[in-house]
Amino acid sequence: MKKVSTLAISIFLCSSIFAAAEFFLKINPRGNYTVSLNNQTMTSTTNIYRFFDLYPGNYRLKVYDNRYGNRLVINRTISIAEGFRTVAEIESYFNLRIIDRIPFVQRTWYIDNLLNGPPVCNYPLPNCPPIGNGNNNTSGHNHNDDDDRDPYNNYPYGGYGNNGNLMDDAGLQSLIETMKHVTFEEKMIEVAKTALKGKQLATAQVHQLLIQFAFEKNKLELAKYCYDITTDKRNYYTLYNDFTFSSYSSELDKYINSR
Repeated sequence: MKKVSTLAISIFLCSSIFAAAEFFLKINPRGNYTVSLNNQTMTSTTNIYRFFDLYPGNYRLKVYDNRYGNRLVINRTISIAEGFRTVAEIESYFNLRIIDRIPFVQRTWYIDNLLNGPPVCNYPLPNCPPIGNGNNNTSGHNHNDDDDRDPYNNYPYGGYGNNGNLMDDAGLQSLIETMKHVTFEEKMIEVAKTALKGKQLATAQVHQLLIQFAFEKNKLELAKYCYDITTDKRNYYTLYNDFTFSSYSSELDKYINSR
């Protein structure tokens, strides 16, 4: 009887660990919102909200507009399917639209693989597979030159060698602050390109720039621009997780493999 009880507990714990469902939401109308999904509550400066490790079933989605006394603008039930990332967006007049349900296989707590798409990895994880064949050259840089370097050591931004043009932390933060004071994201891209002339970046620094954008197309444009000036190109795939919609991460993947 004791063995049966132990087995039952083990099965329950295993099923509890692998809660394999996700929900991504993007709110298009600009503003300051709080999103709750059952008992999880989240705020975001980018209006993009990601809920991981969910159990399949029906969830109560509530969205509050914090600008108007936490006014409730969305209150509805959504269905979350096991093994799928449910992707939705809120359009003008607060209409909720389910865009896609993307199948994935959860490998560990912090990494999953989208099926028929690029890998999704939270940075930094050395278990994430590299993209491409590692033999493409970009501006005379050989990807194989990076193979013996450890991008996850304690050196700033991976410790990659550079010619002294790698943007330091103070410069990066100054750029980010300048971008935050620009009204339109198109202008933010112009500011970034001007500041990055003659500079090099690490992938982790590119990530810090991308999360300043709410619109995927602008994020993609800057990601493409920064690729050629990034020192650790073999880690660039980790930026796929900065995109809510797989079409944009797939386009970045195609761009990288065409270089």
